[in-house]
This record gives sequence, C-alpha cells and structure tokens, in this order.
Amino acid sequence: MTASVTFAQAPVQPFAPPDNPPYVPPPEPLIPAPYQQSRPFPLFQLGEPDPAIPSFWFRGEYVLFFTSPAESLFPLATTGTVASRGVLGHPDTRILLQGAADYGTFNGFQYTMGGWNNSSATFGTEGSAFYLEQRARSFRYISDGTIPIFRPYVDATTATQTSSAVAMPGLLRGSFVAETRLKMNNSDSALLFNVHRDEQRAVHVLLGYKIVYLREELQLTENKVVLAPGALSFLGVPMAIGDTVLIRDRFENVTRLYAAMIGARGDYVMGRLSLNWVAKFSMGWSHARQYADGRSQLTTPAGPASPGGLLAQPTYAYRSSNDTFCVAPEGQIRVGYLLTPRFRAFAGYNVMFLSSVARPGRQMDMSINTSQSPTIGSGALVGVSRPLVPNNSTDFAVHGISLGFQFSY
Repeated sequence: MTASVTFAQAPVQPFAPPDNPPYVPPPEPLIPAPYQQSRPFPLFQLGEPDPAIPSFWFRGEYVLFFTSPAESLFPLATTGTVASRGVLGHPDTRILLQGAADYGTFNGFQYTMGGWNNSSATFGTEGSAFYLEQRARSFRYISDGTIPIFRPYVDATTATQTSSAVAMPGLLRGSFVAETRLKMNNSDSALLFNVHRDEQRAVHVLLGYKIVYLREELQLTENKVVLAPGALSFLGVPMAIGDTVLIRDRFENVTRLYAAMIGARGDYVMGRLSLNWVAKFSMGWSHARQYADGRSQLTTPAGPASPGGLLAQPTYAYRSSNDTFCVAPEGQIRVGYLLTPRFRAFAGYNVMFLSSVARPGRQMDMSINTSQSPTIGSGALVGVSRPLVPNNSTDFAVHGISLGFQFSY
C-alpha cells in the first residue's frame, strides 16, 4: 500500500519594509564651532575646545593714552624791561608761560568682563573700566635778579593791566614754578542684547550707565628774596634785605560724570583673525567741584601763613561746585588673533570725548583786588570783591592704543 503526501502552497505575502521612522538628519547648529575642528594650536591646549559662543569672557589690556593738554586762558608769567614790568600789551613784554602744556603719555590698565545669562546667548551683561596713572608737568623760572620775571594780572579797582614782580634787577631775586597734575578713570556697566548672529558676524546692543572721574590740579609757587629795603612789604610792613617770602596759589578741579549710556558692539571672525568694534554714547550730569587755596608766608624770618596768594584770594571761594549737562561719545576697535581655543591676543585703539569738564587753567580770575594780598596790600579787603570763581567748562578728550588678551569660556 502506497502512502501519498500533499504539500499545500502557502499564500504569497507582498513585501513590506520594516516599520521604522524616516531618517531625520540632526539639526545644524546656529553657528558652526570653528574650534571643534582638529587644528594644531601653537600654544598649550586648555581642556576641550570652546564652542563658538562663549558664556563668559574677560579682556585685560595695557593702555597707552594721550589726553587734552593742560591750558590757561591768560599768561601766568612774563618778562621784559624794568620799564615794561611785564605788563600785557606793552611792546617790551615777552610771555614766558601761557597756553597748552602737553602731559605726554599715560600708562594704564583697562578691563572688560561679561557673559550671557541665557542658553540661547541673546541676553547678557558686560562691564568695562580703565584706570590711568597720575601724570604731572612742571615749569620753573629762576632769576638772580638780572633777568626780570613778572606775574601779570588786572587791577580790579582800576580795570587796568599790571603785574607783580618775582625778580627785578637790584630789588628782588626769586623763582616761579607752575605745576599741573592730572588723574582719570572711567567705568561703565550695561545690559547686552544680541540682535544678529551668523557664522562670522555678531551684533549686540548695549544699554547701561557710565561714570567718569577726572581730577586736575594747578599750583603756582613764588619764592622771593629782598635785595633792597622797601622792595617788598608783608601785611603792609616793609621787609628787610635778605627777607624771604613764599606765595602759593593752588587750584584743584574734580569732575564726576554720571550718564546714561546706549551703544552697539560688533564681532567679525575670519578663521583665527577677528575684528571687534564698540561704539557708545552717554549723556547725563557733570558735577564739578572747584577748590582754591592761596597762602603767603614769611620764611626768613619764619612766620605764620596768611590767607591769600596772588590769584587765589579770600574772595575766591575755597570750595564751589558747578553742574552742567554733558555728553560722552566713545569708540573702540580691536584686531585679534586666536592663540588657543580660550585665549585671543589683540591690539586696539580707543577714543573718548567729554563735552563739559572743569579744568584749573579756566577757573582762574585774572582780575584781583590787591588790597587783600599780603605782599601787595594790607591783607584786608577794601572795595570790589575780586577774584571770583568763573565756573567755566571746556571739552576734554582721551585716546590711545591698547594691547591685551581675552579669555573666553
């Protein structure tokens, strides 16, 4: 008996691909991170390379700045013949000291620090400041009496040009020294808003405030020695031969600017090279304090100091103030080179302008009442009250180069 086996054909099922989701490529980053490429760096590596958008940055710079020169509105020292007495307008008068005196270069330090406050790097904060060393200039004129030296002024009682002798043949020998000093610092703080960003460029807006401190001092010092009886008096009493008197005028101005600030900052990256620019505009309140102190003192024989010099007299307020509106535009530009993923070296140029500051050379009153001068009058005021505080203001500029580095994280 033969057995038979029958095979049933299974139904053919149509082919279907696996039920997998379609492939979606990863999203492109907003800004490619150029540091993430494998590049040899000339200096040491510090951990993993940073992304293109750092969350924190610090920039430190050495600055070499120049400022507006010290200045005076009228001559502080003259020479001429005995007949001319150094009076301004006389054909024999020659001016020894007037106008601008350049301070030269100021060494200083500037820093900028900031960071983004959100993960999308669209809102952050940034602050910057610079500090300059104090610089001084001095001008010294000394005569044994053969060459006349005078200090010109206007007699307030007669409104005429005249002068006070520092040295004069046969009568006085002496010296006149003018010293001026300046110190300045600046700081600002701002909110940072990103308004544009692509692979190479970024532009940000800054909103904040600025504070500027400017201090300048001018000191005028005379030292006179009597060569003939009656050539000079002190508080109305004639001085003897060999007597010495010291006369000092000191003017100090301190200006503080408190201002609201708006600005913009841009960055442009080309491989390792970068270009950074900053433009700021501030406007606000300029508060100027003026100090003046005049003293005259017999040093041979020694005696107490009496109030009043030549230009700084008791009628000139020891302390006064002046408040004005001020604007302060500022600009910076830097070219940098990437050394490591976190360090960038750069060189730049900065400029800042202040529209209204008080400076000693503009705060002196040339018109004086000599009755209150210890070496010309009796030391007591008689008549018109002069000198007075002029409350003048002027422009001021600071500019220069910077060299530094930036650390980003």
